[in-house]
Amino acid sequence: MIRLLARGRGAALLGLGLVLAVWAVPGPGRAQMLDDPEYMMIHKGKPVGPYFVEELQVRMRMGRLRSDTLIWTEGMEDWQAAGKVPAVSKIFNPSLPPIPEERDFDQFVQGTWTSEPITTEIPGMGRGVVTGQTEYRADGTYGFTGQVSVTDEAGVARTILLSSEGGYAVTRKALERFEISYDAPVVMTTKAADPAGADSVESIAVPPAEFDVIDDNTIRDAQGTVSRRKI
Repeated sequence: MIRLLARGRGAALLGLGLVLAVWAVPGPGRAQMLDDPEYMMIHKGKPVGPYFVEELQVRMRMGRLRSDTLIWTEGMEDWQAAGKVPAVSKIFNPSLPPIPEERDFDQFVQGTWTSEPITTEIPGMGRGVVTGQTEYRADGTYGFTGQVSVTDEAGVARTILLSSEGGYAVTRKALERFEISYDAPVVMTTKAADPAGADSVESIAVPPAEFDVIDDNTIRDAQGTVSRRKI
């Protein structure tokens, strides 16, 4: 009994879904559709309908209407294949937006990019402001210079100079996303707090970085840092 009840309820819901699919169509409202022509169609050897074009489109998506299905409406001398009736044929060949051109990212990245200042935690020192500029050259090399301005726990203003010079490679990740890998480390030179003291120098490997294109002169990395092309 439970199984039969479940099957019966399923059939009822399926029927309701079909009705909703027919009436919940995109485009003009039902009132506007009433002014449009209605078409009869041949289904399993029998005429069924009438249907508006939007309703025929639903049946096309359900596999019940093909371009060679015969249809008829007032004013037509005889039944015709749906694909040959101008008002209906458009549902089989919807106009598609133009395919966007793929960027040549190797060429796109060439130039000088300046990142917006960001505030971040500098291990063992405190919060600092980081700025940087990278030049990507046509020969596959890059040059990076940057600076971190930070006030340490003792209240002393410190400066860390950043630099890197080497080769880079660009890999497409999506239509408007790319990755840059670097073959050289970033050299961090921390200026001594005492003018008579020695500077501290450290090298850090640079992991690949992904960027999203915002526009022709703006990109954003995975951490949300925005860089702009120097024009």
